[in-house]
Amino acid sequence: MPNCSNCGRSVEDKPKVCPHCGSPTRIDSPGIFGSHGLGCLIAVALGVGIVAVILLPVFASARSAAKKAHVMTSCKRVAIAMQGYLTDNDDRYPPMESSVAVEQRFDRYLEKPVEEGLREFATKCTWNTAIATIPVSAIDSTSDVWMFYSERSTDYVSCAIAFLDTHVKSANPYVFDKAMARKPEIDRSYLHPQGKTK
Repeated sequence: MPNCSNCGRSVEDKPKVCPHCGSPTRIDSPGIFGSHGLGCLIAVALGVGIVAVILLPVFASARSAAKKAHVMTSCKRVAIAMQGYLTDNDDRYPPMESSVAVEQRFDRYLEKPVEEGLREFATKCTWNTAIATIPVSAIDSTSDVWMFYSERSTDYVSCAIAFLDTHVKSANPYVFDKAMARKPEIDRSYLHPQGKTK
């Protein structure tokens, strides 16, 4: 014979309320979940699983978008740091024998709070060696000539390209190939200023 969970006295026929103390007995429920509790628990678990399956692509997309935004912001900051370098170096781009060498030349122009991350980012970029040691005034269209582009990883197919006028563009393979095909038009008269020849 079952007992009341409150007063402990034995009761008959599994009543919902104990005839002795008047409290709910809960002795009519099989197991800890009650008669319908287990079914409800299974339904909730299935619902959570379905929602998780639906939201997984959304989370992946949000992660990709966040990474893209981070790369674009880093490109912009490095491009602005290069403008600081140009101001102090007669508006000439640095020698670009390697990404590390370029980064070391304008390292002091990087923003201090995010310097470490930008330094690492800049050394992984590919720089346009065609503009090395060229003055800005000798380049015909700075908005069309690329300065550097970010590293392209497997999960982020496109990359970010920074142009000489510091604008940044997200580039899929088509935009990337188009930007790379554009060669800078350089006025070579800067080599012989005021008509002097070697």
